[in-house]
Amino acid sequence: MAVFLITYELHLPIAYDEFHNLLESFPNATAVDCSVLIETDATATAIIERLHPHIGAHDSLFVCQISHDWASVQARCGNWLDEPERVYG
Repeated sequence: MAVFLITYELHLPIAYDEFHNLLESFPNATAVDCSVLIETDATATAIIERLHPHIGAHDSLFVCQISHDWASVQARCGNWLDEPERVYG
């Protein structure tokens, strides 16, 4: 398993239920608004390929794998990242 940061900008006035449901199907934590951390065996490209069909043509996604070397200020994800079961690939 590895931890990935997903950031997104959703612009269209459409329902993004499937997009959010897919994000929530992974072990996850919200970092800050429009940024979610997930844990998965997938690659960054595979994550994009799964999420992309659920956003609009003018929306954007960014996915990157993170390491154990991270820092934050008032982000909501710190405890989740510090859990002993968290694996950094």
